[in-house]
Amino acid sequence: MSGLPKSRNGLIGAHRAIGLGAHKLNERPLCAKNFEGVHRHESTLGIFAAMVRTMFLLGLFGAVCLGAQGLPTPPRPLAGVINGDTVWLEEYSREIGRRTEYAQLKGEVNPPEIMQSAWDDLVRRRLLLRASSMEGVTVRLDDVDRILLESTPEYIRRGVVDAKGRFDKGLLSAMVLRPDSIVRANTRGMSAADQEQEIKQLKATIAQWREFIGFSETENRLRGKVTSGVVLDTTGLRDRFRLSASSVSGDVILVPCVKDLPRPNVSELEAYHKANSALYTTPAPMRRLAVLSWPMTAAPIDSTLVLGNVNRFVSLLNGARTAKVRDSIWSSVASTTSNGTIRLSADSAAHEMFYSRVRGKKVGTAIGPIMHPSGAHIVLIDSVIKQKTSRSPLISVRFVVTPIDPSKQTVDSILAVVNEAVGLYESGVELGGVAGRFGRSITLSPWFTEDQKVYGSYRLAHVAFKTQLAAACDPIDTPERGVVMAVVVDSVPVGPMPFEAAIPAMSEAIMRQRGCDARRDLAKSVRGLSSRLDDGLLFIAERPKEAQVARGLTITGDGYFGDSMYDLLAAREILAKTVPGLYGPFLGDNGWYTVNITGINAANPDEFPMWLELRKADIEEEQRQAAWDRYVKKLRSEAVIDDQRWLYFRY
Repeated sequence: MSGLPKSRNGLIGAHRAIGLGAHKLNERPLCAKNFEGVHRHESTLGIFAAMVRTMFLLGLFGAVCLGAQGLPTPPRPLAGVINGDTVWLEEYSREIGRRTEYAQLKGEVNPPEIMQSAWDDLVRRRLLLRASSMEGVTVRLDDVDRILLESTPEYIRRGVVDAKGRFDKGLLSAMVLRPDSIVRANTRGMSAADQEQEIKQLKATIAQWREFIGFSETENRLRGKVTSGVVLDTTGLRDRFRLSASSVSGDVILVPCVKDLPRPNVSELEAYHKANSALYTTPAPMRRLAVLSWPMTAAPIDSTLVLGNVNRFVSLLNGARTAKVRDSIWSSVASTTSNGTIRLSADSAAHEMFYSRVRGKKVGTAIGPIMHPSGAHIVLIDSVIKQKTSRSPLISVRFVVTPIDPSKQTVDSILAVVNEAVGLYESGVELGGVAGRFGRSITLSPWFTEDQKVYGSYRLAHVAFKTQLAAACDPIDTPERGVVMAVVVDSVPVGPMPFEAAIPAMSEAIMRQRGCDARRDLAKSVRGLSSRLDDGLLFIAERPKEAQVARGLTITGDGYFGDSMYDLLAAREILAKTVPGLYGPFLGDNGWYTVNITGINAANPDEFPMWLELRKADIEEEQRQAAWDRYVKKLRSEAVIDDQRWLYFRY
């Protein structure tokens, strides 16, 4: 797996952008004086460099060559179909790109998680848009523009500013209503072609803003209609009032349970499961796999193969007779791999290695490969923009990045071996015999549900639940185990967990029980050494080193002991006391407690109506949100989803 380094010292560098979140990297926010900085923010920041197989890119290069020769081109790739609505691969890749960019900034890039969250969000959008249509909920363009101009979202306000860094409403209005005029007025001296490109990019940015705002407003209106019938349900509110309006003051002695105990053995787990099996259930079906694995690593020849294909792609671009043909060739590849747009500056250290390669080249020239730890970069020059403040112009380029992953030949050779193993198993050879023939060992996967990762892959779980019991899944490449041959060996419905699935939770429960039992006698001893004086003070004759003492705490029904500790179970036990005194020991989440209650602020039942009136709006909103969550969950559970992402992605 490869990706951009944390330093971001690659082609993906500092650039101006107005996009989702009005994100900026190393540049000033947008203002009229530097309006030439407006462009559509499409950088996917190396996301597919970490996730898309190079074999797919190589195959696509071949398809582009066929298209350039007038032969039929392949159909437009799609990521899936949701209740009949198509999600194109290009749309899915853009969503992944946005999420990856934010993850890059945090230094927490997890490709499988990003892919899954992007897919879940697209599914949710499709379901809500269809539901809004069925419910007659509509949002007009003038509604969207009114929100954009009069109730401008904060992520847009941060990016459209004047020379003093303040939100410029006039500039925003001109961008939305008169994009052609505002671009031409602020880019004098720029060629007509470059101005048209700027106008096109600005309009694309405004369209993206409108899309975000339009969906948000549609969701808000649909939510309002769905929850309009929710009325205040007062069930359980008196208990909630009692806990929120009550508090106790006192002194606390805590004896924590022992940590880092040895884990229980199988016989102990079996005995515990027999006595407590009803405590361990699953709300969704679960499965388990028997797995043989082959590592997926690039062969030494792979870099040669990748670079050879990159060189052919660059030659194809530079050999295009018209800009239209060149753009078509570029788009065919860029829509399926890491891609974006950027302005290279001679003053940027991050751009140095790239700027030197494009300096002096003509518009329309493709350059590459430019090698970087994130992969091989290919850039296509869109425009050269002169600057009044610098001798060196800004150079606007498009780029794609491809990692040096296993080549098609390497992948095919590994998959051929795994397919042979699957074929043997399906012909009747036992799994142990297959493992012996290929020198592999059989491992059992953990139990999992369909929406959980297995060996770092959501795809494996997805495929396993579409495979019959005792059948082999299609070979799948996983982050943690390489290519796996997985056989579905166990399946359980909703209800009691099988013993093996409950082992992690049971192990933790047994260790906690043992750790607390080990301190039970000490807790009793601490209680014996403690007494309450006539004036209510807590006296401790001897304080064991394991005990923690805190005086003068206020304990509330939401589980807080002052500002330093939280234990909901213990707080509920303490608040149940009706008179001051010395109590304990009793067990909470953190250990054994002995408590000297010095004051009780009990809830007054007569104040419940006033409390309810004060909290009514918040509680009604909570109940509306719960109703909305149930509605969205029902839409998802009833949806017909054909997920085809795995035709293009590894995990």
